[in-house]
Amino acid sequence: MTIRLAVAAGAGLALLVGAIAADPPPAPPDQSGARELVYLGPGGPVRVRVRVTLDGRSADAVWAEAVDALFGLRDRDGDGNLDATERAVFGPPSRGRGDEILALEGRGETVGPPLRLTFPKDDKTSKAAFAAAVRTAGQGPVGLTVVPPRDDSDRLSAALVRHLDADGDGVLSAAELTAARDRLAPLDANEDEIISAAELLNRPSGPDRPRVAAPAGRGATSTTDVIFLSPDADGTPVKQLLAARGGAKATALRQSEFGGDARAFAALDQDGNGRLDTAELSAWLARPPALDLAFEFVTVGGPGRLVLLPGPDPARAQTEANGAARLTLPGVRIRVDPPPPATGVGWDRATTALRDRLKPSGVAERKQFDGRVVELAVFDLADRNADGKVDEAELAAAAKTLTLLARCRAEVTLADEGSGLFELLDRDGDGRLTPRELITAGAALKTYAAPGGGINPKHLPRRLAIRSAAAPLTVVPAARAAVPPELPMGTDGLPAWFAPMDRNGDGDVSLREFLGPLELFRKLDADGDGLISRSEARTPDR
Repeated sequence: MTIRLAVAAGAGLALLVGAIAADPPPAPPDQSGARELVYLGPGGPVRVRVRVTLDGRSADAVWAEAVDALFGLRDRDGDGNLDATERAVFGPPSRGRGDEILALEGRGETVGPPLRLTFPKDDKTSKAAFAAAVRTAGQGPVGLTVVPPRDDSDRLSAALVRHLDADGDGVLSAAELTAARDRLAPLDANEDEIISAAELLNRPSGPDRPRVAAPAGRGATSTTDVIFLSPDADGTPVKQLLAARGGAKATALRQSEFGGDARAFAALDQDGNGRLDTAELSAWLARPPALDLAFEFVTVGGPGRLVLLPGPDPARAQTEANGAARLTLPGVRIRVDPPPPATGVGWDRATTALRDRLKPSGVAERKQFDGRVVELAVFDLADRNADGKVDEAELAAAAKTLTLLARCRAEVTLADEGSGLFELLDRDGDGRLTPRELITAGAALKTYAAPGGGINPKHLPRRLAIRSAAAPLTVVPAARAAVPPELPMGTDGLPAWFAPMDRNGDGDVSLREFLGPLELFRKLDADGDGLISRSEARTPDR
């Protein structure tokens, strides 16, 4: 799958990024089903509008079609309602099946949680009630996940300044950043040439606590101060904003609740009473947003493109070497990452396994799939009469529905990367500073330098990253292969010696790791940065 991402927030100004010059201009983004993210940053609230299309159709329409198909599959008697038997597949696992998820551990797979729905205690569930239950379960057309910043960001920044600021002036010069690898080397307690957050803070070794992503649906706030104003939530966007910032009974917001400086607040406070009421908030939400993001997911075809248009707010837009878009607003930088490669959900393998079992007798039985989580989930979905058997017609109907469910919604992730120095250097976000990340520290911080060239860590802006991915409606657990083992030596173009020498697995071979003569290392290290990269190792004459 490829993804086309358009960023639009104003007419007449356009910068086309990553597209062939002969390509026609993009069509105006679909206005239906828009969601808004409100980031309550240091410079005041910033609105980001998000629209999603899947194969040219709005995510809302694609999702509705898939949910209707799922409902129809389970509505065995066709009466337009689901009774207790027909909806049982969406309930908690039956007794004796609680260990099935664990069965995948030994097969090198991970699974996403299956869809579990909560219904009223009525005997019948209508199609509308079923769709509402899916939304309530957090699997509406567009979901937002917020990844909060590190809780030790300030301490990590202070530690880096303490070790790198040789002259103690509180500003990191180009020379001090160039020396980062050497100055931090004494902290490398396990001598793997990688400086972990634990080593930098001189605390007991062990895995760093990962940042936990959390859904931010239904208008809820998060630790990163993002409000998701979504049509999936209860109430209008104004009501969602009032509830998130002022409480369930709020009818207006003070400046401290709304954010922003006094001048910007006063411009919105038309009656000058020090509060923004529903009419004033509605007027603010009616204005163009700072960013207007249109994510277009394409299931077939070539690579997507990124179209970037600056918005009405004073913003500066640039593109990075990897194709990401970076937009700078007062006090915050927002980066929109290019889409990752599509990943499968494992349902095709499961349906194939069930179909193979049909061949001898034309019927597959549930007991044939003990311990196979995904196959059992597909079986239960197809077994409309819950008799423990599935025939070809039932399986074909389930497979058709699963095809719709596999790409019927989208997940947007907003990762708050904080304003710390450590997070800026830790470019892959793994909580460790590799030799390459330290060697390239000066380049990574160049855009944040003051006119004199120095970096003041106290003046770094807040950084947000927006990412998107097409997602399934996981009525069946989404199984994905685990991280593949290291490729056999030489099969990815690397010479046979590279992987064994890269003992810390950071993708580079340092002089300490290299087992050959110094003259050969210097020859392979073409750019003289003290590391042999994968591309340098692949060079044919080396």
